Amino acid sequence: MGDDRTAPSIVGTSAAVEALRRALARVARTRLPVLLYGETGTGKKLAARVLHDLSGHGGELRWANGRNEASLAGLEREGCGGTLVVTGIDEAPASAQARILGWVETWGDDGPWRWVFTARTDLESRVEEGRFRADLYYLIGGFPLVVPPLRERLEDLPALARALVARHAPGREFPGLSPAFLEEAALYPWPGNVRELELLLLGSFPPEPDQPWPPAPSTRARADRPGILPFGEAKRRFERDYVARLLLVTRGNVARAARLAGKARKDFYILMGRTGIRPHAFRTGGRRG
Repeated sequence: MGDDRTAPSIVGTSAAVEALRRALARVARTRLPVLLYGETGTGKKLAARVLHDLSGHGGELRWANGRNEASLAGLEREGCGGTLVVTGIDEAPASAQARILGWVETWGDDGPWRWVFTARTDLESRVEEGRFRADLYYLIGGFPLVVPPLRERLEDLPALARALVARHAPGREFPGLSPAFLEEAALYPWPGNVRELELLLLGSFPPEPDQPWPPAPSTRARADRPGILPFGEAKRRFERDYVARLLLVTRGNVARAARLAGKARKDFYILMGRTGIRPHAFRTGGRRG
């Protein structure tokens, strides 16, 4: 997690987090619009702060809510420069999309703002559904980055927990995560991601003496996963579910799925071959069987 009062940072050393760091550093050297995809609570705003900090372009970091057109009012008259983050662009109404399109087309790379957009859902799918302007998508969607969900970076849990305690309870000793919590956390889907972890930790801090901390997350999603799987089987299941989710979101578009995964298309085809999943099953909204 980052702190609004200090230089922002992304905590963790998992492969997914390292890939995000490299991508942010690469695009920070440009003025290209950036589209940050991520589930609720993954840290899209933190990634935007890091991008602004790395860019070195100066100016302010400003925020606007794409769902609320009133939050966009007046921004076109503010030429102080910096980074403008439009959150929830995938849920922006048509009128807000039209306004943003006009700004981006008019200003281009020489405008006062460096554009960053956040979204929870795939914009290309929304374009196909007629719910998002194609011309706006092609202007802002050239550099998509995925902020990984917590379930794909579980090795970062101890570091995240330590950082959260240090942020919200400075000076308090970090008690460490109990083995019982780590075991349950490995089986839990974490729908609220880092935000859910934050609430769980801080809602039970400081821990009671001689009691394991923190309490285990809910296990309501464990009915079909009663125990720890061997590593090879767990990896196979993850890869299959991951590929299936991407193809479901992109409706079987392999090129788009590969971009969202941060992989070359040929590497994504290799991954599909390893999982036995074929994209045509998803092209008409079908489910994998």
